[in-house]
Amino acid sequence: MPTTAAELTLTVSALLAVQQVADIAILPAHLRIRPQLTRISNQRMRITDEERDVLTAAGVLRGDELDPDVVTMVRSLTAPDAEINLTLAGKDRADTYYCLARSHELVVAAARCGDDVVMDAYVGLSESDVVSLLAATIDGYCFGEEEGRGLAIDSAEFQLTPVYDTLCREAPSLWVDALQAQGVSRSLGSVLLRSETDLLARAEVAAYLNHEGGRSNPDSIVRVTSMSDGAIMTSFVSDNNATRWLRVESYEPSHMKRTIRGAIRSVPESSWFTHCRTD
Repeated sequence: MPTTAAELTLTVSALLAVQQVADIAILPAHLRIRPQLTRISNQRMRITDEERDVLTAAGVLRGDELDPDVVTMVRSLTAPDAEINLTLAGKDRADTYYCLARSHELVVAAARCGDDVVMDAYVGLSESDVVSLLAATIDGYCFGEEEGRGLAIDSAEFQLTPVYDTLCREAPSLWVDALQAQGVSRSLGSVLLRSETDLLARAEVAAYLNHEGGRSNPDSIVRVTSMSDGAIMTSFVSDNNATRWLRVESYEPSHMKRTIRGAIRSVPESSWFTHCRTD
């Protein structure tokens, strides 16, 4: 059974102060937080009285000692063995950046929206647990308390490059005609157009393996887009010949979980839960 090891809510300022006190040089890039400088000429930078007050008020600093659980969580986020990035964006809402990072058996989830950062640490998460956690987060953001409805469309798949180039090159008012020239039906082209112009909320998931100095690119990226009359899923997938494909499908909860599971397994050798850094 998975166990929640710790839960923590901080402001961005408090997280930056934790980073400085713990002498952690970087923060997860996906959270879009610029890390503070912790050293100059190998000399530790000292925190200000204001930063100390912020940490004390957050309950993570006692005297000169940071809560060790907090340090473990932040360090795990900055140099994980594997991670999953989830981006949540909605009409008239601030974007939310969610990072799920695994270091050995510890999984730390961090979500940043505006000035708030929420972190949870778990041990014993299985693949099904991770998929369910991501699916619940997506459904909650895209549909709230309502049950998500799929838009009635036929599934289709197209080579990504010509479709993507067309969307970048043409004005949205010309997308339907331009996409038809690439083999996309007018009805589906209209859906792709409305997924941008009539967007209510969108979630995007991608999984990575981390290495010293970088990480592997995902072979599958999954999106869920909700509109006023229903939701669709779009996937960007690479085949064995390194050809990229765009797959468009109606949203359906159990199928979304299968698609997320496929994205996690698309990392090299399907090793998201077993890969270990060597640095």
